[in-house]
Amino acid sequence: MKGIMDDLDPQWYHILFYSFCAGFGEEVLFRGAVQHYILLWPTAVIFVLIHGYLNIKDKTMLLYGIFLIFISGAFGYLFKFLGIYAAISAHFIYDVVMFGYMKRK
Repeated sequence: MKGIMDDLDPQWYHILFYSFCAGFGEEVLFRGAVQHYILLWPTAVIFVLIHGYLNIKDKTMLLYGIFLIFISGAFGYLFKFLGIYAAISAHFIYDVVMFGYMKRK
């Protein structure tokens, strides 16, 4: 991801736009639709699997993937108890922080 960020060299308005699109789109799909049918934790695992972070050949990536399952689960609980806007907002903030961190490095 760091290499991609270096190649793109996004400005902050790009980071905000990407984070909004990911937060909105993914939360509407995964929390608003998928979670309703297969429940919270399976949705969290599928979310991380689709992103490719559960790679058993790369221990660092696997650990990050496991961490993301818990983050995704937290988004699921936000959706369950506070609604879709809470999950979208948390996802947006997480992405802004992570993109910002990668941009700084």
